[in-house]
Amino acid sequence: MTVLEAGELPLLRLMGRQIASGFADLHCDHGVDPRLAAQVAEIIGENRTAAGVRLAPTSTTWAWSTPARPNPVTTTTWSSAAT
Repeated sequence: MTVLEAGELPLLRLMGRQIASGFADLHCDHGVDPRLAAQVAEIIGENRTAAGVRLAPTSTTWAWSTPARPNPVTTTTWSSAAT
């Protein structure tokens, strides 16, 4: 799974550097590929569906799925596993 994060670390502004760094490590430990400080240049569409994003300046990430919002069960389970 690839996660695009506009910031330097996930949850940095909300939780502070130490906790945000821990969340980034937790993502990596569970096979997530975090793209930090990601800048989306274009959303690529196919058949009226988002199929991927082109990141600035040159990389492209293709979507397996593009959820409108995080799955609350997954988020809750993941967050409780971190404590």
